[in-house]
Amino acid sequence: MSFRLKLLAAFGALATVFGASQVAQANYFVWTDPDTEMTMSYPDTWVRANNQKPGDRLTIAAPGDDMARCKVHVQEDKRFLYYPQRYRDAVQKVAYSTEFWSDVFANYGNVKVHRFLDGSGVGKGVGSYVLITYDELWPKDDTDMAGIMLVSLYHDDAYIASCTSKKRAFDRWRGYFGSIISSIDFKKVHHELFVGEYRDFINDINLIFTRPDGLESIKY
Repeated sequence: MSFRLKLLAAFGALATVFGASQVAQANYFVWTDPDTEMTMSYPDTWVRANNQKPGDRLTIAAPGDDMARCKVHVQEDKRFLYYPQRYRDAVQKVAYSTEFWSDVFANYGNVKVHRFLDGSGVGKGVGSYVLITYDELWPKDDTDMAGIMLVSLYHDDAYIASCTSKKRAFDRWRGYFGSIISSIDFKKVHHELFVGEYRDFINDINLIFTRPDGLESIKY
């Protein structure tokens, strides 16, 4: 089962009946990043917000005062371009696992990781996933928050997707969060097969070409 399906299944198991009903009734807008050609869909009742940092590609906010929002951040990473695709799981565990998230959480307050999963991510990439609670440092430091965050390395970019809300309202929004994050996809760069789809030409029959005068034959 692909991670996208696993993610949907996980959120399906977590979602309340009320949350699942809301997601089913929502109309969705499909957004395409003009630079990376990444796509993502989100409810048309959500609004785009100002991106806060260089590399932020899209920030969206839900209606209401639950501080429900999702963001996608992209950062270039060409360190592993020359590694064959069959090593991508090993690369992920080195570059985008627990140490990566520790660096990310340096900007958050009182972070608690409730779930961590390697070998996950969004779109066609491979990465990791965390479910966290933390204290919002802005606009005030006493807001208890909860969220899901995923990172995916694909080709020469790392995509970091996060969806967060006030902790008390997380159950209300997690169905939306799962739907939004699982909709993320990237422009295809790598073939599905690690070494391509090559014909086994080594065991082909020999081709023999003989000169008209019969004096010489060439075998291929």
